[in-house]
Parts: sequence; C-alpha cells; structure tokens
Amino acid sequence: MNGISKGKSSESTKHEALWKLLWKLQVPSNINMFLWRSAKEILPTRVNLHKRKIIETPMCPICLILPETVSHALWTCKAAQDVWCSSSRRLQKSRTEDIPFFDLLKELLSTLPPEELTKLALTTKEIWYRRNKLIFESRFESPQQVLKRVSNCMRDLEELTRNQQKHSTQHQPPAKWCKPPTNFYKINWDAAIDKVNCRVGIGVSIRDWSGLFTATLRSPSNSFPDPTLGEALAALRAVQFGTEMGLRNVIFEGDSLLVVNGINSLAEDWSSEGLIYQDIKQLLSNYSSWSVSHVPRQANVRDDENLKSYLSRLTKNI
Repeated sequence: MNGISKGKSSESTKHEALWKLLWKLQVPSNINMFLWRSAKEILPTRVNLHKRKIIETPMCPICLILPETVSHALWTCKAAQDVWCSSSRRLQKSRTEDIPFFDLLKELLSTLPPEELTKLALTTKEIWYRRNKLIFESRFESPQQVLKRVSNCMRDLEELTRNQQKHSTQHQPPAKWCKPPTNFYKINWDAAIDKVNCRVGIGVSIRDWSGLFTATLRSPSNSFPDPTLGEALAALRAVQFGTEMGLRNVIFEGDSLLVVNGINSLAEDWSSEGLIYQDIKQLLSNYSSWSVSHVPRQANVRDDENLKSYLSRLTKNI
C-alpha cells in the first residue's frame, strides 16, 4: 500500500511541475490550452481516432509511414522536423527521438529561455494548424510559411506586451463600488484560477440599494483553467444565484470586459464561452429588469482576494 501511495504522489508531483511551467508561458490562453491537450495526449490524432474506431488507419496523413501520435505529429514526423530544423538553433539541437509528448514538453520547458519557449509554443500550434489544413483543405504549407506566421505572432505579442506595460504605468483614479438605484440589487461575480490543479473558484456577492450584503456564494468548479471560461462560468452562476434568491431588478457586474461584451452581444457565438453566454441570456429573461456591466478590477478587489484565499484553502485540502 505504501509503495502504491508513493507512486501516485510522485506521478502527481511530476504533472504539477509541468503544469506550473506550462502556465507561465507568455502566450495567448488558446496556445496554453493546446499544449495542455497535447501533453495529455487528447489531440484528435490518427492514433487516437483509430483507438475510438472512428477511422480505419492510425498512420500519419503526411508521411504515411508511421502511426500519428501527438509526439509524431508535432515533433518527430519528417514534415514537422523540416519546420524545427528551420527554427532557432536551440530548437534544432533538441532531441528528435519519439518519446511521449509530455516528457518532451517538460524537458523543453525546463531548459529553454523565455523567448525560445514562446517560439516553441507558437510553432507547435502552427505545425498542428498546417497538418489540419492538409487534411481539411488539401493544402500543405512550406516550413517558411509556417515560421513566417510564428514570427508575425511573436511580433504581435511583443507589441501587446509593450502596450500593456505602457497602460499600467498611466495614472488611473481608484475605482469604487457604487450602490444600485432604489429597489435594485447589484450582483458582482468573479473567478480565481488554479492552473496547476485545473480548478476554478467562483465567487458571487449580492448587495442591496443601501450597499448592504444580502448574500454571498463561493464554490469550486473542476474546469479547464482558462480565465475567460472561468469568468463566463462565474457570470452564469451569478445569474442563477439571483434567480434562486427571487430577485427581480438586478445589475450584474464583472471585471472581465470580454465576458460582459459576450453576454451583451447579439451575435451568435459557438465557442465554449459562447454556449455559456446563451445559457445566461436565457436565464436573464426571467428578470423584470436587468443589466450586465463591466467594472474595473479595483472595484472587485475584495471579491478577488477572498476568492484566491478560498481557492488556496481548497487546494490544500485536495
């Protein structure tokens, strides 16, 4: 029994170490999500589709020689190596044997400098994108075309980082929470993300027109640790909570502008968040009067700090 227990602990520690490295990458969250799925071997490769009896052959659709595992598709396939060999010197010198992508990714994340890590993440995603273009559009791009997109993405990320740093240095007056009109309630939602344990902490607070708290809610959710998805789930729980409390006139506030705009948008959105927005809109029809507004994070700071503390306590008890 002791041996089994130690084995599980060691395996858990190994995964936690990779997740911590993965979520430190300065790349868009969809790239983090892609690498996370790759490391867990859940990409729809030919091998995985063949195991599910969806397709007849597990062979790589590009080289047609070896089974298409995640590691093969993203790293060891001759077509993938053509891209990596045209990339930076450090990536060119990385090992080329076929090992589980989890182990390969952990090794690379542990040894490469930050700029190379960004290039690694973006290139990996673009190699998969090129593979899909061949399958679904019968178009196959050269390594130079792939790396040009990677270069453009890196330039865009650098510009975004500079703009964010510039914006953060500008003086902004502190935001304060404001009372709702008479006979209205204000419901604030927030989400805290635990990327290592793939958990989202959801927090909701309800205050009346006098500014007094009438109810609060804190709950964990096992979900992919994407900030936008977490905020969308928190917004959904806030709308549900208001309905459960029997409120009719409500102002909802959250500090994710992306989620607020998504809820207020009339456009169809079939993304993971978009499906949640549809559920929210359906529930909002139960209210007599409602609005969904964006509030700066400073006005949500108490909820944010409480949530992080709450999620930290939950993690210690796992």
